[in-house]
Amino acid sequence: MSEQFPILLNRKQASLLTGLDEKYFDRLRRENKLRTYKTLGGTHRFFRAEVLKHIGVEFTPNNQTSQ
Repeated sequence: MSEQFPILLNRKQASLLTGLDEKYFDRLRRENKLRTYKTLGGTHRFFRAEVLKHIGVEFTPNNQTSQ
């Protein structure tokens, strides 16, 4: 399923991937619990592998997930 999502996720994509609320990702970013990429426009993107790692799903480089 994760291979359908880009490497860098916005809040909505991260929420759709995990089933968690979008505001939860804002909190994780503010508390420096998830590494983000800040775009030139000032928005934050979440790394897909970091999001999956946070929820306990192991991500392998060939786009396969396991638990």
